[in-house]
Amino acid sequence: GMETIKTYSSINEFPEFIQKNFIIFPDTVLDFQFNESIYEKNTDVEKLTFLYVNSSNEEIYISEIIGNNTDYLFQQVDNKYDIEQWNGLEVYISKYNNDESKCVYSFMSNHIFVTVNTYKNVSEDLIRTLVEKAV
Repeated sequence: GMETIKTYSSINEFPEFIQKNFIIFPDTVLDFQFNESIYEKNTDVEKLTFLYVNSSNEEIYISEIIGNNTDYLFQQVDNKYDIEQWNGLEVYISKYNNDESKCVYSFMSNHIFVTVNTYKNVSEDLIRTLVEKAV
């Protein structure tokens, strides 16, 4: 389990080490508003999550993992993916039909393993805008 767990209701509350070590995503992207972030840590891993919600109660859930095993985690990305280049960032996109039509975007940036989970009806352009604003 995780040893340290801290919840932030605003991006402005992030301590300096989070701002320095993680990718900080914007407060809003189109109609999605930042809802909360959770920071977790154990001996091997640090993890930061971002939750965004819009007025239709659709969600975007972002997870960032820093640790010794991020390369291994990245190799476990589902192999039913498309690979796209977003501003030089290699993004793996997996679309699942069974699970509420979920869509998962995964990439590595500065040794951080990032996954963005959302629904297929949330446009790829919106996710790309969110990622490119942050990275």
